[in-house]
Amino acid sequence: REIKRKEAVRLEDEKERQWREQDEYSRRQSEERRDESRHAERQKEREERLKEEQEREERQRKRESEREERLKEEQRKENEERQREERRREERQREMEDRMRAEREKEERQREREDQEREERERERETRQKAEREMERQRERE
Repeated sequence: REIKRKEAVRLEDEKERQWREQDEYSRRQSEERRDESRHAERQKEREERLKEEQEREERQRKRESEREERLKEEQRKENEERQREERRREERQREMEDRMRAEREKEERQREREDQEREERERERETRQKAEREMERQRERE
């Protein structure tokens, strides 16, 4: 009977040991699954953060690119406006020079005409004086 009792106790101890081992094994499995799950979750969060950061950087690059394009377009328009203004200024300058040249030419023609008229009057006066002297001499001879 003692042997049976000892055998029953040993079997009971063995069952308890197996249950403890099974419990320990299950606990470790559960911890490993929890750790793997945490690791997977952290990995997923890191990937999401990385993706968000990349998207943010891409949006920033796009904004910068658009800003640079706007600046280039503004500069191009400003340059075109400056060139148009420069051409208008040059055109006004040419028109003014043309008017001044035309005015000088007109004044020069006026002076030439006045000089010709003066010379003509001088010749007529000399011709008249010559004719008068000739008539005077003619009278003196008679």
